[in-house]
Amino acid sequence: MAGLIAVTATAGGAGCGLKPQVGTTVNPTASVRPITSNGVRQKIETLRGKKAVMVTIWATWCMPCVEEMPGLVRIQKTYAADLDLILVSADFPEDAPRVDSFLASVQAGSAGYIKSEPDQDFLSGFPPEWSGSLPAIWIYDRSGNKVAFWERQVSEEMIESHVRMACGFSPARP
Repeated sequence: MAGLIAVTATAGGAGCGLKPQVGTTVNPTASVRPITSNGVRQKIETLRGKKAVMVTIWATWCMPCVEEMPGLVRIQKTYAADLDLILVSADFPEDAPRVDSFLASVQAGSAGYIKSEPDQDFLSGFPPEWSGSLPAIWIYDRSGNKVAFWERQVSEEMIESHVRMACGFSPARP
């Protein structure tokens, strides 16, 4: 993608475009791990039959992403036995320490990754429904079937409802 895509208004919320990436080398002192779109697909496949999966592509410079992150972490902790959370930052690789610091501040544990391929390659590795806007969230059930997809900020209640379905529970919380 050429240049920063401005915050885009979408039905029901706002999103941020992917920021252009100059390099693909992650700071070696950061604990976020580099990952490609293929690596994300492999992680989802590895969890097939074991756990539901929530994949979030976000960035520290995307305010809707930052605002919804604590809720995503709360949901993952609530359903930890049934749900794996994959947090992929679209920040510049050299910003990995800032990504680490933010993930530590929301107690995200070891769920953090940072994309390690150019924007267009990364974007092309995901379903075509994704325009590249952030935040982007996919929820998959234990069989690897997509339950939900959003490329905008979504309420914690809406996400949890879909996570519950992906985990095999009633969508309504008791």
